[in-house]
Amino acid sequence: MYFHVTEGLVPDVMHDVLEGCLPYETKELLRHLFQSGVLTLGNLNEIINHFVGGGMRSETEKMTDKRKKEKEMKTERR
Repeated sequence: MYFHVTEGLVPDVMHDVLEGCLPYETKELLRHLFQSGVLTLGNLNEIINHFVGGGMRSETEKMTDKRKKEKEMKTERR
């Protein structure tokens, strides 16, 4: 059976990008930056190690932050 325009599924752009061209383009960009001397492996590792990303945190981390804030507020009241 051949693909039909009205019966085919819509392509998933995120899968096409994340599993298709993005890894390849990222590799080529890094290769160019390394070869041109703009970036070194040491610099890249330093950037990665100091990256603070958003996203999900564990409940333990959330509770620790909450307790720290509560403690700071109690200290400020005194």
